Amino acid sequence: MAETSSSAGTSETTQPQEQGEELISQCVSLLSKNDDTSRFVGLAMVLSISNHVVDPTSVFQRCAAALKPTFLDRLLKAGTTKQKSPEEATQMVELAVNIINAFATSLPDAGNNPFLVDRTPALIAVIPESSAMTVATILQILIVFASGSLGARKIVETEDFGPIVDALAANDNANLVLQHAFTSDLGEAELVRPCLKRLLSSLGNKVGVCERETRLAILSLLGELLTRVPSQFIPADPEWVEPFYAAFRAIFSSGPSSEERRHCIIIIASFLHSYAPSQFFQRFSTPTTDGPSSNTPPYLYLLLQIITIDIRASFPSLLAHLALPSYASTSQRLACNFDILSVFLNFLATASDFSQIGISPDHLLKLRTDISETFGLTLEFLRDRWDAVYTGAAYFEPGFEPADQPKQLTWDSTLLGGPERDALIIGAVRALAFWLREDESLREEAGGMVDVFLGLWTRGQEAGVDYRPWVVTALHGVMEEKHGREVFVQLRAWRTVWEDLRANCDDDLEGQLALEEARLLETFVQAEEFADEVWARELVAFVEETTASWGRDKLELAVVLFSLASECVLATLGPSGRFLQKEVEQLRTVYSRLVALVPPEYGDEVKELVETLENLMTILAVYR
Repeated sequence: MAETSSSAGTSETTQPQEQGEELISQCVSLLSKNDDTSRFVGLAMVLSISNHVVDPTSVFQRCAAALKPTFLDRLLKAGTTKQKSPEEATQMVELAVNIINAFATSLPDAGNNPFLVDRTPALIAVIPESSAMTVATILQILIVFASGSLGARKIVETEDFGPIVDALAANDNANLVLQHAFTSDLGEAELVRPCLKRLLSSLGNKVGVCERETRLAILSLLGELLTRVPSQFIPADPEWVEPFYAAFRAIFSSGPSSEERRHCIIIIASFLHSYAPSQFFQRFSTPTTDGPSSNTPPYLYLLLQIITIDIRASFPSLLAHLALPSYASTSQRLACNFDILSVFLNFLATASDFSQIGISPDHLLKLRTDISETFGLTLEFLRDRWDAVYTGAAYFEPGFEPADQPKQLTWDSTLLGGPERDALIIGAVRALAFWLREDESLREEAGGMVDVFLGLWTRGQEAGVDYRPWVVTALHGVMEEKHGREVFVQLRAWRTVWEDLRANCDDDLEGQLALEEARLLETFVQAEEFADEVWARELVAFVEETTASWGRDKLELAVVLFSLASECVLATLGPSGRFLQKEVEQLRTVYSRLVALVPPEYGDEVKELVETLENLMTILAVYR
């Protein structure tokens, strides 16, 4: 009796399976036929069967092998012919889209399946005439395609990005499609660059003539692309950016929303990194109104005012928001603010004619006050941020607190990898360093930041961020104040700089940094009259050994090192002239070697080096 029951159960289970297999075979047979009627019936069966089988993936694989992809192309292009009524054409397009969507969501590695991704141009082409629901489905399909290298390339190679650009405001997935496609591993930059330029030009053509909502969506996409796409993909020709300059001026004139301001700041910072800053400053040097030019500030002045106000308004509450999900976005915006400020200050310092930027002396003076106040708050923020995560109070060495006890201040978060990896800290230190070197208003206050600068130097290298050039630049300004030099000695910062200089001065890639480090130490020794006999001997021995193999290409660094060693020896010798007589003789040897490197005919720069050598030897001659 039990055997009979078991046999019956097996028979009941097997029968539906056989029927399901029969339906699948029938569906595959219909799809493989050459008449459209059979294919339509087969497509309708695909969607029905897939919802009632245990393994829909195998069903779709068999159906894809049977169906000719050109049939799907014909369905997608039904609206371009007059053989079908508009209603019939719409139904055919929707059927094709739904079928492709079913295949894309069921087949493995759909983004690299030619049967699917080759439909990309046709899918994009039907977006303008499709309903919102169909457009949403198409964009979902394209996101799947963008996940594969083949699908991403098909999207990137699209001749007309207009349909996707037009969908940006209505559907966020349009943004994601383009982001994912252009940030995939696309291979050679020469192949991708013209494709990206085609998209950027499409965005530029749209940004000046669209509604505010669409404009915001375009700016959002552009900001994401410029910060995520590899720099070698960015077009070398800046012609495509012109429409965005006009859009920025219109936005700033009408009062931007917080989102518009954020996107504009990110894009402008990217432009300044990719193209000559002079182009941007010239475009923004026009007055904001038609009033007298002497009284009307240019758009550049308005932009810088917005930037400094944004920074000052954000700092007071920023520490309390470090652990919030929104902090990453805030950090990026403020970092871009500092990037723009840094480029402007560097441009201002090197400009031969201030009329290039269109800002009057009165407005420049007002701007200087605002920038100084901004960097004053920046110093406070950096101090508080560093204390919060590493020290708890100024000058305490990292790690002084027991490991099993909480830090005295706990509001920081390591979500972004600690402060040394925070984009805001990187941008702030870079801009602040330039300001401290060029402006004396905050140098005394910055003397209390030497421990923070040194911490960023060492911890930044561990985290993969090289703060050394910015720290050296900042310390050049700090060395001008007595307090800064005292802290520099107290923390033995000179030893940190010297060890890095000694390790890298033979590296051609580190040549400029080594030169700046040598100049920094030279300034420090001269201003502080710093005497250290051990270091003096070490310096002279190093200079004598290292410069022996150097050629004329390293003359400037060699002279600065010779000057540093000489100043250190003179400070250590003191008025008595005792000790270090061997080192004085070694310096004379180095002097003779460096003089031999001086070319027979030289310009003003080399003339200054020669004068430095001669002056130092005159002083050292006293100790013969």
